[in-house]
Amino acid sequence: MEPMELRRIFRIILGACIDLTIFGVSIPWITIVAGKNLDAALFAAINLDSMFFDLIGIALIVMGAGWFSWASLLLIRDGHGYLTELFCIEISPVTERLITEGPFAVHRHPICVGYLAILAGVSFLLGVFGALVVVIPLLLFLTYIYLRLFEEPCLKRRFGSDYQVYAERVHLFWPSVSSCCLGRPSRRFR
Repeated sequence: MEPMELRRIFRIILGACIDLTIFGVSIPWITIVAGKNLDAALFAAINLDSMFFDLIGIALIVMGAGWFSWASLLLIRDGHGYLTELFCIEISPVTERLITEGPFAVHRHPICVGYLAILAGVSFLLGVFGALVVVIPLLLFLTYIYLRLFEEPCLKRRFGSDYQVYAERVHLFWPSVSSCCLGRPSRRFR
């Protein structure tokens, strides 16, 4: 194997390990522990322990995982890159092509939306009300700040005017009514 190919493989593995540590273990654990502590302190009377909330949790997990996976597949397969770029530091190889179809036609950061849906689903399943009303909204706010300060400027530098046009058509998180057709980007401006 060529040294450049070995370096690329190492960066992919490193990125996957960092993603798994931060997003697969640390953030879910902090979300649930903080939510349970909030439940004990503030929301002890609220009980999410029912089949209805379990079904909501399962639906959110399945939909979030599907959305997350579809977006990840498009970034890897069509964008020729991977997910790990933190604070504009390229840990794993970054996408070389701007992806604007599939879930990216609905909102610019479907991986974040899918991930937060999974966290909300787990919180419903475990009956952790504090995570649903405090921790996950806080994560949404922090994600928004991170995307605006770091991710969006990096994408604008990497993809130039193509990204600017895309950002004017497609919302950051919230889908617009006109973006219900997943194959076409939204025509509605934010």
